[in-house]
Amino acid sequence: MSAAHIVGAGVAGLAAAEKLIADGWIARGGTIALYDQAPRAGGRCRSWVDQALGCEIDNGNHLLLACNPTTLGLIAKHAAPDALAGPDRARFDFADLRDGAVWSLRPNAGPIPWWIFAPNRRTPGGGPRAHLAGAKLLFAGRDAVAADCFDVDGPLYERLWRPLCEAVMNADTGEAAAALLGRVVRDTFAGGAAAMRPFIARRSLDDALIDPLRQAIEAAGGTFRFGARLRAIEVEGDRARRLRFAESTIDLADDDVVLLATPPDAAAALLPNL
Repeated sequence: MSAAHIVGAGVAGLAAAEKLIADGWIARGGTIALYDQAPRAGGRCRSWVDQALGCEIDNGNHLLLACNPTTLGLIAKHAAPDALAGPDRARFDFADLRDGAVWSLRPNAGPIPWWIFAPNRRTPGGGPRAHLAGAKLLFAGRDAVAADCFDVDGPLYERLWRPLCEAVMNADTGEAAAALLGRVVRDTFAGGAAAMRPFIARRSLDDALIDPLRQAIEAAGGTFRFGARLRAIEVEGDRARRLRFAESTIDLADDDVVLLATPPDAAAALLPNL
């Protein structure tokens, strides 16, 4: 019996477990176990009840776009039909707290960005040429960072490109990989308004995504172990042989698999030669 050990029970780990189950891993006699040092599933995608406000709130402003069929598909498959809410059209309202400026970014239908030629549909402070600077991301080299593709002294950088990079990549433009951000631009701006239609969780992220996935995994026979901090992965030859946690060690069989659903820095710490 093959065992799949998934390190990390955030969205990546939950999605990996769901994919294994959908592909028949458990049906063929395998087992799935997810481990996370946190006391719950979801990673950064989590919700909690704020006692002061008296309601459930999310960690950060998580936004889903129509161009993310994988996540939307998981929600459609496992959550309630009304788990998500959003406008019929793509529209993003902005406010610059430094000078009080407000505006709306409203892309048009289709891949040709006619909207950048309409002052009332684009970000103020930069014309069509400044908006098209994002196209440089599509051709960025592997080692380029996002800042290499923009005029960092221009007003559009502070009002559009920098906040977009930080929201999507969770990193400053001087650190974020330009090629990865380019994939986001290709899937969103290059896809037109239909690809950029936004959705948010109607009640909470837990209700829309995390809890339904966790429950589906447990119902299929998967198990979770929370409060489990992985200290090391012992490797012999070209195979992982043991998972050393703070309180226990798991020996791995020849046909077991280990999936690292962790941030890059955590994966590099566990496998320095990765």
